[in-house]
Amino acid sequence: MSLSMDTISLRRLFYFSILLNLSLFFVSLFLLHEIRQCAFSNITRTVLYLMFIELSLTLAQLIARGYFDFNALNPFYSLIIVVCNTLALIALVSYPAKLILRKRGLYSKF
Repeated sequence: MSLSMDTISLRRLFYFSILLNLSLFFVSLFLLHEIRQCAFSNITRTVLYLMFIELSLTLAQLIARGYFDFNALNPFYSLIIVVCNTLALIALVSYPAKLILRKRGLYSKF
């Protein structure tokens, strides 16, 4: 089965799938914290803020490229998404690194 879709429809599907994926992760993270009745840590808040930026930019890209065929935001979008993902990775990796360093006595919280 092959789908014959034009470029604009494929762009809409692509950005919509990204929006759906980010939204589902955002909601699932929020609901899991609500179910467990635990507060959001600083790392979780950081990742959620970065995801919100990604979600907003992806929505802007969906509107710009999917509906108006406006491609000027593409370099900005690509750069910001890479930066947000890199910062989220650093935030997520910093937690186990701090635990390991704290266990070895090489890290102390002030």
